[in-house]
Amino acid sequence: MTMTAPGYPSSAEITAESKMPIEELPGVKSATIEIVWDPPWDPSRMSEEAKQSMGM
Repeated sequence: MTMTAPGYPSSAEITAESKMPIEELPGVKSATIEIVWDPPWDPSRMSEEAKQSMGM
């Protein structure tokens, strides 16, 4: 998983909220979410739906 910036204030919350539903899947005992910075995030990686919801 990547964030929009290294100091993104909600990264811990988003990581925890991403982990919970994965660990609820049948056969999954635990999950680890890793924050990566390659490839770097930029707005071109957003879906068209996300761009429209943000007025882009």
